[in-house]
Amino acid sequence: MSTTTNDAYLAGLNAFYAKSFGYLTIGMGLTTILSFLIYSVPALFAIASNPIVLIGCFIALIVLAWKASPNKSASSAWAQFLGFATLSAFVITPYAAMHTAANVTMAFSAAVITSAVAGLYGYTTKKDLSKWGGLLMIGFIAALIVMVINMFIGSSLLSMGISLIVIPLYLFATAYDVQMLREMYDQQYGDSEKSLAIFGALILYINIKGLFIHILNFLGVLND
Repeated sequence: MSTTTNDAYLAGLNAFYAKSFGYLTIGMGLTTILSFLIYSVPALFAIASNPIVLIGCFIALIVLAWKASPNKSASSAWAQFLGFATLSAFVITPYAAMHTAANVTMAFSAAVITSAVAGLYGYTTKKDLSKWGGLLMIGFIAALIVMVINMFIGSSLLSMGISLIVIPLYLFATAYDVQMLREMYDQQYGDSEKSLAIFGALILYINIKGLFIHILNFLGVLND
């Protein structure tokens, strides 16, 4: 690859990442604004706190994440992402309301900063992170099983332990996903770039949201 071609490729790649992170910022901003609105309006907070609504939103989030694909049309991918960010506000707000404002702010800041560091590693490292995929999947499935078990046990110590394990899993997943996006960009160079950027924003959003929840859980248990 000539120097000119390589420079053009890097410029295109960086523009692609910038676009994806821009969409990510919009999604996180939407969730934050809606969360403040839900928390501030008693009627909305009552709806969000309803167990049936929470379960429905959670199931809808799983379906949206499962159906996420870089091969969708840009308009469909964008609608899916905004829907995911909106539903996330209804799931996150009741949980965040159980914690202090200081812990929520600290957890959110920590999630964003550590995700940025992990993402930078995924972007700059020369190591092939593809081998992490299977290990991450096993780790998340194991953590999910333990979380379900702890729903019946109700152990705060086990809850803290789960978060201590899941937090680094999400950081590894962020680095892995950033590198994976580069590989997908290479495969789809010049084709469906906007849809891929939105898809990237969605999977990175999921990682940051997971980090936020588990960091907040860890701080909450730690301060009890």
